[in-house]
Amino acid sequence: MKKILIILLAFLTSCIPSQKTDLVFSSAAVVSGVLNIHSKYTVNLQMTERRYVYDTLVKVFNIESNSTTDNWITTNIYRRSEFGGGCDSYAESDLSASTVEFPMETCSGVSRTQLATNNPMRFAFTMKACEYITNQTIHMDQVRPKILGTSGWEAPSDNAVRKAWALFYPAEPIDASIVESLKNIQSVAGSPAEAWKFIVHTICSSAGWQAL
Repeated sequence: MKKILIILLAFLTSCIPSQKTDLVFSSAAVVSGVLNIHSKYTVNLQMTERRYVYDTLVKVFNIESNSTTDNWITTNIYRRSEFGGGCDSYAESDLSASTVEFPMETCSGVSRTQLATNNPMRFAFTMKACEYITNQTIHMDQVRPKILGTSGWEAPSDNAVRKAWALFYPAEPIDASIVESLKNIQSVAGSPAEAWKFIVHTICSSAGWQAL
């Protein structure tokens, strides 16, 4: 199994209201022992490039093109040099008066040959993106049918957790111990919807799905 790298609790809690602090720390404690979290990054881990990360988030959460969320992850994921992936500045195709014909091809600080590495800032931006997306009901409502079918939010089951995992790890089976630990988040959540928000956020924030 690809290594799932460190989840920075301080970063996660910095933008969450104080009344959620107990839940954040409790849910993190529930899963930390089985997600193979390390205090240091694996130096030689090969990572996917920015396009893959962007495309995965768009696909999982059905993010509409040119929406507020799409613009947010374009700025904070796709155009960040920390995610690697070369960028051809000529692909912007400037028309006139500084108009860019293909906004997605704007390079910003990304160079022609940008190596995709497992640098800490990459994972910090990933966590921030996952937090930004899962905190919006509209995006969680897009994920729910993929996990629970036509049902509303309900207590996590083994099968549902496996489906949530497969959204980010389609080719990698989830360990039974991880399934159980993710399910246990329900015990510290105020509702099934809240439990699922933290489950999806935990899986989304894990770095393993970005590793080659």
